[in-house]
Amino acid sequence: MAVWWPAARQFSGAVSMAADPRKKAQPTRGANQARAPWREQAESYFIHHRKVARDSANRLLHTPVASLMTWTVMGVALALPVALLLLLSRSEERRVERV
Repeated sequence: MAVWWPAARQFSGAVSMAADPRKKAQPTRGANQARAPWREQAESYFIHHRKVARDSANRLLHTPVASLMTWTVMGVALALPVALLLLLSRSEERRVERV
């Protein structure tokens, strides 16, 4: 059984009403277009990075096992391509020596 609510039609966007010309235009809202001086931008940049570094150090100290496991995975991921490169370069040297 469907029920029709008049208020639902009002918010659905199906009915559009023209703007009232007697109303004043609202001042623009949102961020200002003015730019901060470069010193303030640089100071904000360094303050933000200091906060992020402090947060990272706190997380590192509070979860040492997880951090060690992450470092291990990253080390293996970085070491595998290097090991493959060394293996291929040595095999190339041996093949050149045999010829």
